[in-house]
Amino acid sequence: MGDFPRIDAWIRTAIMRNVAELDLCVEPHEQNIFELPKSLFMCKTLRVLKLMSSFVTNTPTSWCLPSLKSLSVAVRYPDNDLIEKFLSRCRAVEYLTIHGVVGEHEVWNFNISALGLKTLRIDLETAPDLGDVCDLALNNE
Repeated sequence: MGDFPRIDAWIRTAIMRNVAELDLCVEPHEQNIFELPKSLFMCKTLRVLKLMSSFVTNTPTSWCLPSLKSLSVAVRYPDNDLIEKFLSRCRAVEYLTIHGVVGEHEVWNFNISALGLKTLRIDLETAPDLGDVCDLALNNE
């Protein structure tokens, strides 16, 4: 479990103090993966969120980050459903960065629907002989 409880407490404290920017990098400890606190998904003041880690989400059924303008996700194998969920619940996102590693025989299908999206950056690391690894659909309507 490592320092996960301490990291969780730090995040909760930052949220209680109306954090505007959160830059989080948490490496897995043995077989344990950090679970983002549910309170993170209800933060009304968060404008910039950078997640660089292996993490799991157990989002509340009703959540929204109304002030989030910039989202950066850098994980080993990005979860397309998580990205879509973030964008559907975070309508103010203007800057989106997705960084990840693509495994063999894997194709990511990103369906991105964000009305205010101004900048999109997708950075995928692949083996040279993998060919096409990403299908992208953008919907700004």
